[in-house]
Amino acid sequence: MKKLLFTTVLIFFFACKDTTRQSNMNPDINPFFQEWDTPYEIPPFLLIEDKHYMSAFEKGMEDNLKEIDEIIKNPEEPTFTNTVEELERVGKLLSRVQRTFFNLSSSNTNENLQELQRKLSPILSNHYDKIVLNDGLFLRVEKLWKNRKNLELTNEQRKLLEDTRKQFVRSGALLDDNRKKEITEINSKISELTTLFGQNLLAETNG
Repeated sequence: MKKLLFTTVLIFFFACKDTTRQSNMNPDINPFFQEWDTPYEIPPFLLIEDKHYMSAFEKGMEDNLKEIDEIIKNPEEPTFTNTVEELERVGKLLSRVQRTFFNLSSSNTNENLQELQRKLSPILSNHYDKIVLNDGLFLRVEKLWKNRKNLELTNEQRKLLEDTRKQFVRSGALLDDNRKKEITEINSKISELTTLFGQNLLAETNG
């Protein structure tokens, strides 16, 4: 196990070294807004600064909501392809920023990252609630679910449709507007407290 861990660390270290030597990325542009030409497309950590995260998160959430809006406003009848599959494709920039940020903030954090994490927690919670509690989006998924027996779906497609609908329902998609507002506020508070608890626990552990 120790040998495997040591080998993994070495691979990661040399991959990061190759990133600076071979990368053609523009250091004057936010790395999250560029294609990563790094080995195995690992994040170019040596080019990413704390200041890059917030603008990347904002752009990622903005793009994500635009993509969701395109699905909702599609004039065609809901199909597995134009609804469920499209939902699997949206939010690529946001996912890329989140994976990088939260992995780093949990393994090599600092005061700036922790402050940003506390700020982002309720914002991200509200962002995802805007998606899972969106009436128009859930309506498309619900139409597919009610008509699932006639859609000639594969087992994998049927399972994905089931899981997608379940995620919406468990998040509160069937609630009325007042309850949706209430659950959004609760989710935001839970997100804040969870982040604060994690940071306090880390501080105690380090102490």
